Amino acid sequence: MRCPECKKGILYRHGTQMNRLCPSCGIEFDREPGYFTGAIWISTLLAMPVMLFAMFGFLWFFRTMHPALAGILASVTFLPLIPLTIRLSRSIWMYFDHRLNPQRPDRDPPDRFSSREIEPPPDSPGIARSAVEISEQSDDPVQNDRASRKQEVIEV
Repeated sequence: MRCPECKKGILYRHGTQMNRLCPSCGIEFDREPGYFTGAIWISTLLAMPVMLFAMFGFLWFFRTMHPALAGILASVTFLPLIPLTIRLSRSIWMYFDHRLNPQRPDRDPPDRFSSREIEPPPDSPGIARSAVEISEQSDDPVQNDRASRKQEVIEV
């Protein structure tokens, strides 16, 4: 399975472990936390027909089998296909999402809190300093106590 942007870079290193970036064009595969939540729905849509086919196949071959047992056997026979389903559903989701919201390697990566620097709010002259700031400035315990009482009065 290949990169949705350049169609050259591989998505998976091995098994179900994805590359973080495309080795060819550099786009980020896992764009944000929870990005592959949509892949869960695609995985379900891929798994259900296969499991229903297996279940009805068991019921057709073994006509006296209880439907619950056929469902359990269909689930057990589907277990080896889970890694393939995960890979396929993630790839389908990436292609679908890239089609709707393309990420180009020449643009900035999507906004993330880790990549943005958040500036502290500017000091406003109308806001009182906290008792911690006042107590850090003074070494006199009496003055610190007065400052903390003063802060309590200001906050109330």
